[in-house]
Amino acid sequence: MLIVAPHPDDETLGAGGTALLHRRSGDEVTIAVLTDGRSSRAGARSAEAMVAQRREEIQRAARRLDCRLYHLNLPEDAWEITAAAGTLQPLVEPATVIYTPSCIDFHPEHLKSARVIAGLVRPEQTVRIMELGVPLTAQLVNRIADTGTVQALKQAVLSEFTSQQGAIFALERIARYRAAYYRRAAVEVFWEINGAAFTRMMQAGDRRGNSGSPFRGIRPRPFSDPLAAWTGNKIRRRLKQSAGE
Repeated sequence: MLIVAPHPDDETLGAGGTALLHRRSGDEVTIAVLTDGRSSRAGARSAEAMVAQRREEIQRAARRLDCRLYHLNLPEDAWEITAAAGTLQPLVEPATVIYTPSCIDFHPEHLKSARVIAGLVRPEQTVRIMELGVPLTAQLVNRIADTGTVQALKQAVLSEFTSQQGAIFALERIARYRAAYYRRAAVEVFWEINGAAFTRMMQAGDRRGNSGSPFRGIRPRPFSDPLAAWTGNKIRRRLKQSAGE
């Protein structure tokens, strides 16, 4: 199992509980974190201090998740797809399941990370698209992981990211919405497709050269949360069709 995280903490937010369930089942899980997270504005730290702190945070988190960690340490906002592809290719090649961000997102680093995977994944590999701030919504979700039995440990792992607690606090609302919708104590949701479908979908959703994003994420204040699930629904439908579903 390979979890691709654009930033330190994305792996836990998107698939931390699922990683713990995999490990309980005896599966090998590798986390590949692409960037150093230097662009975070939390705490008015210098870029160097932020990089050092986030490196320590992801190392502690990976130990708690009991997963192998590859931290590429690419400078956030200043890396090229080719720089990541060479390192990721030997991790992608043997993976049975790849957990990844996608173009159903607004964050440039998430989008770029997804493009890397789209260029590496084999047609027959299983890809599970993570929900990272932008709801996939019920029209795309086709794989649900009941993570209630490991939720306390996932929360403990998230607590390791001390520099990011403000952002995590907001994003935990989407986790509560998911749990309420599926009537479970805690769930993680994914859109599972094969590698060929993922590549087609990413090509259809490539917004390079376009300004703005058709999607809206969960924001610090909850008043606009319903818009995150509504905004971009036409694009979600189009992307589902492009994947062949």
